[in-house]
Amino acid sequence: MRAFFAYVFPFCDTLVSLENGVIAAMAALIPCDVCVPGEADTPALYLYSLTTHPDFRGRGHAKRLLAAAQEKCSRVFLHAADESLFQMYAALGWKSAMYARYEELTLSPPLDAYEKADGDTYFRLREEAFKNKPYVRWNPSTCRFLCAMLTSYGGGLYVSKNAALAVTESKNNCLYVAEAFGDQALPLAAAVAREYGCRQIKLLSPCGADAANAFPMAQTAGEDFPSPLQLSFDFS
Repeated sequence: MRAFFAYVFPFCDTLVSLENGVIAAMAALIPCDVCVPGEADTPALYLYSLTTHPDFRGRGHAKRLLAAAQEKCSRVFLHAADESLFQMYAALGWKSAMYARYEELTLSPPLDAYEKADGDTYFRLREEAFKNKPYVRWNPSTCRFLCAMLTSYGGGLYVSKNAALAVTESKNNCLYVAEAFGDQALPLAAAVAREYGCRQIKLLSPCGADAANAFPMAQTAGEDFPSPLQLSFDFS
């Protein structure tokens, strides 16, 4: 949360719901763009950290903020932190969106030269890599936040001469990668897996809703998103 206020808060809207002059609930709206080759970029908003104070729960404040968010933009999406929240949003009419699945990568010969990257470097490389496919464009401030967030959970952003990847975590001898791109993505992933002491690599890949083992990365109550769509991260 410290990273969010440092990097993203100055560039996003924050909605609050008041009760008798007291802030009862809040939510941040992080701006981004949906980019599709051959079409004009369209704005979207990521609804982040919807929170209701315990003293005010059950009084409709969250529903009020969700409705206000939908009035801001035709494309609003969120990531439910757990299954109970997912079901709550679904009951309110939010649809599953941005499907992905985990694919196991082979441990190819690792690279010798790579380094950790900052959010600005990753943003530039990502813009170049995905210019010919549908993807969500986060601004540089959000990429700085993502870098800090991943690092705090034991992951990070890594780059080599011809590749980049975003590591979310290592767990049970497996390296979890949110995004990888470039001609040397597999060797780079293998090198980072070796650094983490992992013997497996699982990559989160965008896919269609009907693909095997697909699951929704997000939920939306507005206009549908292209599919498959390179989202890259969730913010849970």
